[in-house]
Amino acid sequence: MPATCRWLFEHVAFKRWSDDGQMYDHQGFFWLKGKPGCGKSTVMKNTLTWARKKWPKDIQTTVHYFFNARARGILEKSSLGLYRSVVHQIMLACPELKASFLDKFADRGEQDDAEVEWTENELQDFLVEVA
Repeated sequence: MPATCRWLFEHVAFKRWSDDGQMYDHQGFFWLKGKPGCGKSTVMKNTLTWARKKWPKDIQTTVHYFFNARARGILEKSSLGLYRSVVHQIMLACPELKASFLDKFADRGEQDDAEVEWTENELQDFLVEVA
């Protein structure tokens, strides 16, 4: 555990989040916010490394998303970007879910549009189905 993040790993809120018995209360979400340049990315990188050691892939899938409110692209600062990223990471970690995703959105390949877009609700529904 890096010394730069030791304070977080000893914090009561983090301990509550990392307690498997508390998962129902927070649904696995760990929210960190702060001013630009204060070290959020460093803390989250170390937290993600910690989580992947505690919950290996064969036990539990760990996904992450970093909102960037100052980003130029809309996906980096939107909930649609969050859902797209989470679905992508889950399908990489659990390739057996790809067939379910393709079945759910099979009609999308028949559209004339060059770009296929999914809505937040559609992605949420998919995540609920596979959870």
